Amino acid sequence: MAHDATPYRPTRAWRGLLLLALAAYLALATHQLGLPGLNYDEALDAAPAMQFVLGEPLDAYSTVQMLGREWPLTVMPYVGCTTTYLLIPVFALFGPGVITLRLTLIGLGAVTLVVGWAVVRSLFDERVAGLATLLLAVSPAYIFWTRMGAYISLPLVPLALGMIWALHRWRQTARGRYLIAAGLFFGLGLTTKILFVWLPIALALAWLLLAPRRDDGRRDWLGPVRRTSIGAWLLAGGAALVGAAPFVVFNLLNAGDTLQLLRRNLVETELYGVSNLSLLLNLRVRFATDLVALLDGAWFADALGGLQRSWLMLPALLVAGLVILGLARARRLAHPRRVALLAILIVAITAQSAVTISSLGAMHLAILWPWPQTLIAIAAVGLLDVAREHRRAAWPIGLLAGLLIVAPLASNLRTTLAYHDTLARTGGRGHFSDAIFRLAADLDQADQNRPDSDRHDLDRTDMPQAVALDWGFKRNMQLLTANRVTPEDGFTYSQQPGVEYRRWAEWRFEQGPALYIRHTEPYTAFGGHWEMLEEAAYRTRRELTLWNEYAHRDGEPIYRVYSVAPAPPLTGLPTGATARDAGFGDEIRLLGHDRLEPQWQMGSRVQFHVYWQAETQPQTDYKVFVHLSGADEQVVAQHDGVPMLWAYPTSAWSAGEIVADRIILALPADLAPGRYRLWIGLYDEATGERLSVSHEGERLPDERLLMADVEMP
Repeated sequence: MAHDATPYRPTRAWRGLLLLALAAYLALATHQLGLPGLNYDEALDAAPAMQFVLGEPLDAYSTVQMLGREWPLTVMPYVGCTTTYLLIPVFALFGPGVITLRLTLIGLGAVTLVVGWAVVRSLFDERVAGLATLLLAVSPAYIFWTRMGAYISLPLVPLALGMIWALHRWRQTARGRYLIAAGLFFGLGLTTKILFVWLPIALALAWLLLAPRRDDGRRDWLGPVRRTSIGAWLLAGGAALVGAAPFVVFNLLNAGDTLQLLRRNLVETELYGVSNLSLLLNLRVRFATDLVALLDGAWFADALGGLQRSWLMLPALLVAGLVILGLARARRLAHPRRVALLAILIVAITAQSAVTISSLGAMHLAILWPWPQTLIAIAAVGLLDVAREHRRAAWPIGLLAGLLIVAPLASNLRTTLAYHDTLARTGGRGHFSDAIFRLAADLDQADQNRPDSDRHDLDRTDMPQAVALDWGFKRNMQLLTANRVTPEDGFTYSQQPGVEYRRWAEWRFEQGPALYIRHTEPYTAFGGHWEMLEEAAYRTRRELTLWNEYAHRDGEPIYRVYSVAPAPPLTGLPTGATARDAGFGDEIRLLGHDRLEPQWQMGSRVQFHVYWQAETQPQTDYKVFVHLSGADEQVVAQHDGVPMLWAYPTSAWSAGEIVADRIILALPADLAPGRYRLWIGLYDEATGERLSVSHEGERLPDERLLMADVEMP
């Protein structure tokens, strides 16, 4: 700032902004605390905390035996249990539950605001700290992220702030205790989530660019290093190891599982399919979409049920950037290196996050709080200082400063209130639907109502009464039912489960009764599992029956629960099927088939049943062929196999038995439009000889029956 500037003197009014920010944040964050529904990731690190308090076995990714009991170690290979340990004493005092969980996270969010205020105040002054904290306190992204969308990562923000403060104090004083504190914060951050490494990398870049110059004009990069004793460096390294101890122990016990995960995800992420080689595309998404969502609150649009945006936050940040550049050019900017540090942190961390081991998304940028808000506050305070010095221009400059704060503040508040209105109407959508509460209550009641003969006196963890066919059920079910309902994970982290999954499903049917839970199609995280389960049920002659359905508040289904039981034997052609009555040899008769649509789409997968009846017990294994042919008799699609998807050979049929045989035809995408004919027949698997076909008293040529003519539009 100019040398003739009147120095700022602290006042109670500016200090009061922190109290106002806390009051606004707590009022907005605790409103409708029971909504939306409990998300799987929200409960991911809470479930082990509950189990620890209840004295039950820990359902965690990794644990360690210590002091005579089991302790959680990691949630994933790259995510630690920091929040789990924060929740353990709270659950012990007040009991586990959704409200307790969210109040704990809101409390941590309030602590983060206080820590952020203190750090910004130490870097700048309490005016900047107060305004930045107030902007963040009413931010819709911050409010809903800290109360129900923390995704394990909430402690990263205060730890990042603590590390920045400690390094700032170390640079100022060269005292070893601040370096040691920074080491501890780094270790704890790394334990919380490995992406914390983005921060020290960004800080190192900032130091390379912003280190003060010596008398000879060179950067004094090693100044604080030279002024710090070797003992302090060793203690700082030890503090980092203490903070990162769970992470280190996990990798020692699991042969470097984290490093193996990083190696496997180096080119493309396993679960989300993000290509790290598409760097320019990823950078565009990170800056143009994710960073903007962090500012304007669009982050939770899908979860809460409607898009709301704080439209003035991004313009305010852009205007603040221009104001800061103008102040710097006029040499009116206080602490320009520190302001540049914040800009470098925002750009460097966002850029680093374009190379990921998981998914792209605004949640991973939360470590940037409260720096965007701080830049806006710096610009506003800088304008106020200029206005104080230039009486003639004080009014327009002061007005711009006021607008720079009031406009995004009002926009944030309006957006947050609009989200609350939306939430009251929807109750949450998708994986945040409040239908999860009804589902958990019903599954809990179903478990309690099971007769003792079904329990076999086994430990609850050995007999899941529910099987989750998708991600998004297990952890929240555990927390909502105090661990009484612990669904078995009946899915793979894949969109196309293989034959092994079908074999698992057939094995699972043999283990006794269970309820199978799935999402409806628009909300399925990992698809293909329901289809494979249904196929396994069909192959083993079982029937999946809808046990209950759960919907959003607008009536759209979100969850379906099925029971499984032996399929009743068919006694005739099902209602609605098309009767045919054709004989195949002397042993098998075709009674009919499902109604066939007159038009099929190229590239589609057509599925229907044909209904056979054994007139006598067949002595030979016959295969079924279904051909789709064009006008030139060229076969363009076919089904060829043992009945019931290779599960029920004809030699196992009983005389008089009716068999529903599923036919699946994969139609090529390049079929020419026109009319096609659908044929069916049987042939001896050993000799390849077709069975004769008789229909309406006549033997048909080519030993096949015309089922239908279909059109390809």
